[in-house]
Amino acid sequence: MAEVGWTALKLGLTSFGGPTAHPAYFRRAYVTERGWLGEAEFAETMALTQMLPGPSSSQLGTVIGYQRAGSAGALAAWVGFTLPSALAMATLAAFGADTDLASSGPVRALMCLAVAVVASAVIDMARNFWGAAVPLVMGIAVFGLTVAGIAPYVPVIGIALCAAVAARLLRPQASEPAAGFARAPSRVVGAALLLAVPVIGLLLWLLRGHPLGYLASAMFNAGSLVFGGGHVVLPFLNASVGPLVGPDTFLAGYGLAQAMPGPLFTFGTYLGQAVSGALGAAVATVTIFLPGLLLVLGALPFWVAIRHTPWAVGAVAGANAAVVGLLAGTLVHPLATEAITDWRTGVLAVLLFVAVRWWRPPIWALVAAALAAGLLLG
Repeated sequence: MAEVGWTALKLGLTSFGGPTAHPAYFRRAYVTERGWLGEAEFAETMALTQMLPGPSSSQLGTVIGYQRAGSAGALAAWVGFTLPSALAMATLAAFGADTDLASSGPVRALMCLAVAVVASAVIDMARNFWGAAVPLVMGIAVFGLTVAGIAPYVPVIGIALCAAVAARLLRPQASEPAAGFARAPSRVVGAALLLAVPVIGLLLWLLRGHPLGYLASAMFNAGSLVFGGGHVVLPFLNASVGPLVGPDTFLAGYGLAQAMPGPLFTFGTYLGQAVSGALGAAVATVTIFLPGLLLVLGALPFWVAIRHTPWAVGAVAGANAAVVGLLAGTLVHPLATEAITDWRTGVLAVLLFVAVRWWRPPIWALVAAALAAGLLLG
């Protein structure tokens, strides 16, 4: 538990770039550096979290923590990854910060680091999962949908469609998935966790007459309904909590959240602090993350039960290929388009990519180098 918590805490302090970059940081920490799970198992877990509502990067880390150290590991993984940005967002809200940190030199440099980390991960994963013609075509299709940005749910639908088609086409040629998933809740516990989501949602809805009840219900609903990561939660929270804080505070909080490491869902922490102080921040943090974590842990035993069937093996191959396309698409937009704005940031991104790919220094050293370069960018 302590090992999982410490590793997740370091990720929570250094994983800049938002939910689009987090899988690459997780892969580096959990697969490449520590070997807690294999490449195929990591991609399979990532595909599962992408097809469930909630904060996909937090769900991914929580499942890995569960595999490593059981329920205590799942809790430690979530707390470690979430705590740094949650504390920072609550503090900024308490002091009424309205600075757009996202446009500052250091944050732009950290975004360039995210581009480098994700680019390296895409290269490695493409080699593993785009080796045949059908997965390659599927991955390129999802890549195109992601870059086009037609609608936030389209890439997620693309992953599901690739999984469905691959269940038929790739079944004869797909290999048995890795032994992985050493732990899973029982199916009874899994069903209870899944059932808890609508039950808790109903209970919180009944408490909407109280200010904290309204806040908790709004956050829980947003966490229950959002597919595709933290950016998609913006319209849900704007409709429910935005009127309570005003447009200036709302937009300032969203800009600050994008400058933070860790999960973008801690934007809810900022809003909770602005509405009801420290207690509101705590309530908002728990309730916006809770449904997604319950859903992924509840779905895990049912997925483990079917993942070795022939059609599931093919579906995993298709989903993995699609996930690489999703990651490559988010590398192009929004990561690269937002980070590389001139020749200086372009050169910095290339230098950081060379460092990530060939020199392989620890992540804290890369963050320190990016921050130093950011000060020069101004």
